[in-house]
Amino acid sequence: MRQLLTTAPLLLTLTAVACLAFPSPQQGWQPQQQHAFVPGHVSPSVHEMETADPLPGYARFDQHSVLRLEISTHDQLRQLEAYVEEKNLDLWSNLRIGTVDIRVPSTELISFHNDIRVPYTVMIKNVQDLMPSSESLLTAQGGDNRPWNFTDNSFWQGYHDLTTLNNFTETLVKEYPHLVKRVSLGHTYEGREVFGMSIHGYEQQEPGDGDNDDNGGHDDDDSDDDSDDDNDNKKDEKKKNKKKNKEKKEKKEKGELHRWVKKARSWWSWLVDFVEEDGHKTGSFQTSPPGPITKKPTRPKRHPKTILIHGGQHAREWIGPAVVSYIAKELIVGYGTNKKVTKLVNTFEFTIIPVLNADGYTYTREHNRMWRKNREPTSLSFCKGVDTNRNWGYMWNQGGSSGNPCSEAYHGPKAFSSKEPRMVADYIEARNKRGEEEDRIAQEYDSKYLSEAKKNKKKKDSDKYSGAGVVAYIDFHAYSQLWMTPFGSDCKSIPKDDEDLMEGGLVAAKALKDVHGTKFAVGGVCKIIYQASGGSLDWTYAEGGVKYSYAVELRDTGRHGFMLPEKEIIPSSEETYSAFIHLTDFIRKREKQWRR
Repeated sequence: MRQLLTTAPLLLTLTAVACLAFPSPQQGWQPQQQHAFVPGHVSPSVHEMETADPLPGYARFDQHSVLRLEISTHDQLRQLEAYVEEKNLDLWSNLRIGTVDIRVPSTELISFHNDIRVPYTVMIKNVQDLMPSSESLLTAQGGDNRPWNFTDNSFWQGYHDLTTLNNFTETLVKEYPHLVKRVSLGHTYEGREVFGMSIHGYEQQEPGDGDNDDNGGHDDDDSDDDSDDDNDNKKDEKKKNKKKNKEKKEKKEKGELHRWVKKARSWWSWLVDFVEEDGHKTGSFQTSPPGPITKKPTRPKRHPKTILIHGGQHAREWIGPAVVSYIAKELIVGYGTNKKVTKLVNTFEFTIIPVLNADGYTYTREHNRMWRKNREPTSLSFCKGVDTNRNWGYMWNQGGSSGNPCSEAYHGPKAFSSKEPRMVADYIEARNKRGEEEDRIAQEYDSKYLSEAKKNKKKKDSDKYSGAGVVAYIDFHAYSQLWMTPFGSDCKSIPKDDEDLMEGGLVAAKALKDVHGTKFAVGGVCKIIYQASGGSLDWTYAEGGVKYSYAVELRDTGRHGFMLPEKEIIPSSEETYSAFIHLTDFIRKREKQWRR
């Protein structure tokens, strides 16, 4: 009897545990169809670009022309490259066999015509005619602090200075705390903070019954994905029913267990009293409380995979920050109302940096609209700035860049000498390190606590340990209408993921064309433009482990070049957003192991 009583606490404990158990470029400009954009409030300081006197001290480009050269031989190309380097001329497109756009002052036209004997077309007769007016630059004096309604398109009827774009980000962080978090990458040479936002369904909201599944008001042809979406819906419904049945069963079991435990406690209390009384009588028995009930720990949660995009690496390409900020707005507005957007935001964390080159971008607003590089000093006191998109660390200085500090393509004194590319690389590496550590912990857990059948299912199905934290990267530029894949530095190499990269790019280009009919060419940097080493997407793919790495050249094909009119911001943003959503959804379906 005493031996039975001493083992009773252990037996009751074991019994309780068991019960709980992703066109070729046009050779010359062709008029594009003009598209209406969503009407909204237009401030007097936000209107289409017009010829006017700029701010005092603002650089002028009177009688500067943009010429499109027809380069057909490598000898012509080498001759042009040497001439550009000697005269420090401003290339508007990369040097390549084919067409090359270049800005030439009137003082150099005769010399240029005599020395470079190739056919050319005048794309822009007088660059100054396309310069922003004083009125549209006034926000450079401290930012536009109007209470913008970010749920409509009024904010995208004009270009904004850095302060206003930063205010845009801060407002979204404040207004949508459940969805948007502030992300800081670091500070520039001149001390400006480079920051943006991360967008994710941190509370995993689901779309309601009346929610639509369109793309920002555009027709969304998902015919290729219908079966996949139907399967996802069936799986979701099956999961919901299974969850309901499980909850009912657990509720019932908990009720029965509660009654059993109540009776057991009563019996246990009586038994303890009896044993204590008997033990006191004989002096030979003492009771001890039952040991703690140990539970299997919950499987560690992992952060969602990151998709990183930014604009403004080249300062004068104003359309990039505008489009990137529009994408952020649409993700936020679409969350909880658009099924596809909600699913994507719940799956991935979108890190969005509107302006990477904050110093250079500010300089274009306050001093020189044509500034391209950052603003750090060089070995020549009269030449400032590094082309940050020739400064990344993969195959740096291997062609398509310059060692001349006065060149627009100056690659810097060494790889990652500039703060801007280094801070993005650091962010990617930190995210990847976190992802690898989380996957290591998850793998250890599965090895310890999962049955052999479940372990095999994990390996067989979708929940592999992918390691990488950042799975997609897009660097938005202008102009030329291109969706480019690696490599730009090594023209003899093809990415091992070239098939997936190209398919994703083609998905994006088709979705983009479906909105306003704009055609983008898709392909490797070396194939559709020319060699350009030290670029961002080469590093992110080859060194950063980011499988879906792209560089995108937005509108147009040369009619306006870097000075895309403000009336084209919204249509450019709409089509690019559609491309982005379709590419992201392609990645979600192709890479199921990245879902959480």
